[in-house]
Amino acid sequence: MSSPAAGTPVPDFVARRRKAAYDTDPTVARKRLALIVVLAVLMRILAWSGTVQMASDGPDSLWQAQQLQAGDIAAALSHPDPPLYALAIVAASFLTRQLVWAAVLVSIVSGVLIVFAVHGLTRLALPGRRDVACGAATLAAIYTPAVIASGNV
Repeated sequence: MSSPAAGTPVPDFVARRRKAAYDTDPTVARKRLALIVVLAVLMRILAWSGTVQMASDGPDSLWQAQQLQAGDIAAALSHPDPPLYALAIVAASFLTRQLVWAAVLVSIVSGVLIVFAVHGLTRLALPGRRDVACGAATLAAIYTPAVIASGNV
């Protein structure tokens, strides 16, 4: 049996089988993304539990968050780092009641949001390839430097 010549149209059933091989059903893709997000959360919690010391900018961010929580905005803005991370810590402290735990929560959530961002950007770049988007999200979920950075305060 010889292969079709160049330019010969491929029968419909072959094209459908090929498409099924690389494009997944949206519900399956959502389930895969949910599993990838669970993996990302577990990896970051595991990285955080193995942390023995804060990152170099962790105490600075906590100091900024303390200043913002106390209402001293001028002191918080006097620090050279932008206050967005500190603002997120203050917002999360309404849930945790402690700034350190709020910082851990913000770090882990920001690491998981990277997984969603990578998935969304890949879907925009390759609209018909949900499998590639899930693969890129998996890499973002398990990429060691990102896991370590987002598992630390």
